[in-house]
Amino acid sequence: MKLAEDFKRKSRNLVIGLVGLFLIALVADKLIGWTALCGAVCHWATGLVLLIIGFGVASIGGRQLTLYGRTSENLPRGTTDRMVTQGIFSYVRHPMFSSFMCILFGVGFLLNSKGFTFISAPLGSLYLIWFAYFKEEKEAVEKFGDAYKDYKQHVPPFFPYKRPFYQK
Repeated sequence: MKLAEDFKRKSRNLVIGLVGLFLIALVADKLIGWTALCGAVCHWATGLVLLIIGFGVASIGGRQLTLYGRTSENLPRGTTDRMVTQGIFSYVRHPMFSSFMCILFGVGFLLNSKGFTFISAPLGSLYLIWFAYFKEEKEAVEKFGDAYKDYKQHVPPFFPYKRPFYQK
């Protein structure tokens, strides 16, 4: 039951944080009055590409977590009882956080909001990086021990730069 409560708390905090990021972006756009960096087509195209990548990676990661990380259907949503190292997780340790970063920047470009693109998205990304390193990875080491430590040494945290690293 504690796992389900943790998931609800994390989800609620994520929503509150995203609303805060939108508000910061709106204030920055109004106060600073940044001009457009490129035309509307550039913003729309960049935003759509980042959103498609972000939602695609999130979808793939979520399906693979459910498929490979759960031995029982009785687990609370958003939790696993097995370490996932195959599929997209053989390229990056935190594909969901990577996708959220892409989505944040994609929204900024799509809205043509310099405040969101240059203030809120980087702040949100820094929070995701902090959360992944100091919360998620700490819990994973406690849960999976040396196996996760070995996985950390072979797989980059957020963005892949080679073929799959981890094949176990």
